[in-house]
Amino acid sequence: MDATPLTLVSYNISFAQPSFVAPNRAVRSQEAPRLIREECLRSQPDIICLQECPDASWGGTVFGPDYVSMGTQLASHVQNGHIDLLVRRELATNARRITLEHPALPLPSVAAAVTLPNGARIAVCSNHFPHTKEGATTRELMCEAIMQILSQQCDNTILIGDFNMRDAEDRKIENLVGGGWVDVWKDATGEDKKVRFTWNSRTNLYHQNGFSFTCRFDRCYVRGNELTARHFDLIGS
Repeated sequence: MDATPLTLVSYNISFAQPSFVAPNRAVRSQEAPRLIREECLRSQPDIICLQECPDASWGGTVFGPDYVSMGTQLASHVQNGHIDLLVRRELATNARRITLEHPALPLPSVAAAVTLPNGARIAVCSNHFPHTKEGATTRELMCEAIMQILSQQCDNTILIGDFNMRDAEDRKIENLVGGGWVDVWKDATGEDKKVRFTWNSRTNLYHQNGFSFTCRFDRCYVRGNELTARHFDLIGS
């Protein structure tokens, strides 16, 4: 099977509201949909994973008709924060949403099975898990449930998004459901510190009453014989 490149972008857009330190916040707020679209499209993504969209139609409106939404889901810890998974129109004809259900847990994620031009079938999931350090156990349970469902659907799986994880959780998550989950930042960059932190309020004090810190909240995990991590970078920084 010939290799087919697949580019994914994940972005917590924080309700498309500007940073507290942005110049002329009123104007920036009006321009936010265009700016977010342009920032995502710079990477020429095949799949766009969004978190904290202000409403269920936001992603499809801003990125359509070039991208098709596979559906949305509300996050369990952010009021009215929608998760979206958008697939490039040419791929969307061979994509279908995967139902994510658990009897005891909300699963704040949107997943789809996508068949690539080379015939490879991949399950992709956009996620937004609960925040706070104390949420580690809940995040683990959610990850495990989602990984189990997706692994039953496809041999090749990608989980990506705002996991709100801390470094201490890495080993447990990487070894869930039989293990073998590859952290793309680690594998593709050799743990390059220049692209480590997906949250950096030292350079961008996003919240008015926030404080300065850095953290690698976001993750991209891949597993499957037909998946190889080639590149990782940050956008929107």
